[in-house]
Amino acid sequence: MKQYIGMIILTLMILGLACRSNSNPETGLIRGQVKDTTGSNIAMATVELGQLSLQILTNDTGYYEIPDIEPGDHVMKASKPTYLPAIETVTVTAGEASTVNFTIIQNPRNVLSEMLTTACHCGDPSRIEAYGLKDQHHSRMVYLEYHASSDAHFDTWDPFSTVGSETRRLYYCDTFLIGALLFVDGTTCLTSSSAYAAVIDSVLAVPSPLLIDLSGTYASSAQSGNVSVVITALDSISDTDLEVGYAVYERGPIYYSPIGETVPFRYVLVNLLIPDGVNLTYGQPVTLNKDFTVPDIIGLPLPPFHVVDVNNIGIAVYVQSVNSKRVLQAQSLDF
Repeated sequence: MKQYIGMIILTLMILGLACRSNSNPETGLIRGQVKDTTGSNIAMATVELGQLSLQILTNDTGYYEIPDIEPGDHVMKASKPTYLPAIETVTVTAGEASTVNFTIIQNPRNVLSEMLTTACHCGDPSRIEAYGLKDQHHSRMVYLEYHASSDAHFDTWDPFSTVGSETRRLYYCDTFLIGALLFVDGTTCLTSSSAYAAVIDSVLAVPSPLLIDLSGTYASSAQSGNVSVVITALDSISDTDLEVGYAVYERGPIYYSPIGETVPFRYVLVNLLIPDGVNLTYGQPVTLNKDFTVPDIIGLPLPPFHVVDVNNIGIAVYVQSVNSKRVLQAQSLDF
């Protein structure tokens, strides 16, 4: 009797394993793991089959398993908030298990860093420190620099004396002080230049919930162009007061002598456009188009002023909360 019961148990175990590998011999099974670029397992990642509208979450080890899939080719996607989604194609065979592993990349954050340079604040070590940050982080800093000829003329300095003046005060820096040298993602950094790197690093360490893709056209002969902006929310966005800002810049270097020394400026602001409001929903791309123009000169109505190199132009685009001034992501495009 015991021998008979043992045979039944063994048979049930074999059947159970068969069912686990694939409960239906006419369908297939897909399984695998989701990891990040360091090889760490990603728990609670979403794995989905687009054609079948099937979704499943990975477990604590990053493992997933989807049974009863019709044979044929299937497009799969793995995603998680603040990560860039990964897409794979798999061919499912009836009665067999297919393994599909994903590697997803955390969405890198770009920092919108701006430096005000005047007759008092354009020299060393602040300028060198700010340039060093740009070189250190390369494309992860969307860096803008703008300058006035002197503290006395600051309030009348173009573009602050134009419509761009009020736009900047309202939509970028809440506390725009001439003594402040660095602005990072809408925050005024009243600190020494030696602390700039720590401020930038702390912001870069936080992944961005947004992905910004830019494309566009620019005609130097007409000094005008258009930028197309595609914004995708990779996470739920709590801010409901978001706007998209646009800053046209000359790449430089621009050589300027405000205090008797020739100082090279790069990514100098030449036109600040009126921002656009935007509503973002997780996973739903939003496309915006913006026309822009490039002025002939920047600077005071009286010399010194700078003749803009219209063949050396780019544009920075950033998404920002109007109330908190928090910048969620920034991206730049050189023409």
